[in-house]
Amino acid sequence: MGHVNLLDWRNKHILIQNRRYALVVSIVVGLCICAGAAGNFAINVFINKVQTRLAYVNQQVIDLKYNGNDELELQNQKTMLSSNINFIHKLHASCDIATTMLDNLAHSVPEGVLLNKLARNGNELIISGTGASNYSITLFIENIRTFPWAKDTKLLEIKTNTTSDETNIAFEVYISIEHNNGL
Repeated sequence: MGHVNLLDWRNKHILIQNRRYALVVSIVVGLCICAGAAGNFAINVFINKVQTRLAYVNQQVIDLKYNGNDELELQNQKTMLSSNINFIHKLHASCDIATTMLDNLAHSVPEGVLLNKLARNGNELIISGTGASNYSITLFIENIRTFPWAKDTKLLEIKTNTTSDETNIAFEVYISIEHNNGL
């Protein structure tokens, strides 16, 4: 019988098994590296999303703090303006009759009317002035009649003064003052 040399076959078989083992180990190592890279990429994407959300939340907090400061500042301004308005109302309520009358008269003078003299004697007020036209003087008298303290208003005198370049109308108005009505 012949000799069969199994040693060569065995060496070849071990070599093939070693190559298969190396191939399997290489594939497993490659897959682990790929899985690690994919996992690393996924973790980095997740970290970026979390950082983006955190930045958005931080911006919202900053905006809320800013809006809260604006609201607080507006509230302080509102309080300050309310106290100023209350102070003005108190001043207006406590002003005397002369102040009220002068304030009303200042708002009643139309364009073209100039007041020259105000004289008060008790419950009587006499106003002297000039006007550009009869209409402006009439408007002034009508404005005075709207005030609650003006009981009776009369035009005492009206006189036209003409110069070479302009015409002025001098007037004098009598007003009877009523203290209990509007003062």
